[in-house]
Amino acid sequence: MRRIKILFFVVLGSIFSTQAQSFITFQLGGTNRTIQQASTRKDIALHYTNLILQYGYLVKPTSEVFGGVNFGYVPSSRERTASGFAGLRYYLKPLNKRLIPFGQFSGELLFDNSFALTNRDADFIGSAGMGIDFKAASTISIRGSVVLGLPFFSTGTLNPLTN
Repeated sequence: MRRIKILFFVVLGSIFSTQAQSFITFQLGGTNRTIQQASTRKDIALHYTNLILQYGYLVKPTSEVFGGVNFGYVPSSRERTASGFAGLRYYLKPLNKRLIPFGQFSGELLFDNSFALTNRDADFIGSAGMGIDFKAASTISIRGSVVLGLPFFSTGTLNPLTN
């Protein structure tokens, strides 16, 4: 079974900042996920709306560690996800610029209600991605990113090739 997370577009609003070193952000966006149905091996694309609460801390002027929680839902069905995640984001330009490209790596423990399709409800997903932040105002940025994630551990199987 494979789950691929692609195209994650996020509107990011900084709601708290202390000494410009840490950030608590609320994010709203969307994710396209491909789930492979267990019985038929058919790929099913689901389009989730995501609500995310994230904490980030600048460890260097262009490096940020981050973590948070994510709730995703498909408005037209009962499909839901909840996850906790942590990662590292590296900015390619200083954060005081208007356009800031970045790359990131993260890990995510994802719980969903897709057991009827995939015969499991939990995955540990590793992902890598890249994107760009556009600073619309001092506390509001618009982020576009592409993140590709594959499961490393799911229901006792430690091999993404057999998923």
